Amino acid sequence: MLSPSSGYWRVNKGLILCADVQIMHIMVHGYLF
Repeated sequence: MLSPSSGYWRVNKGLILCADVQIMHIMVHGYLF
């Protein structure tokens, strides 16, 4: 794990997580419709 003092990593990780959720959402809708 990276140093907890690195706020950039936390923000970057949040953005990546958000992007993953959006991609998953699009994929799910792509399968449903």
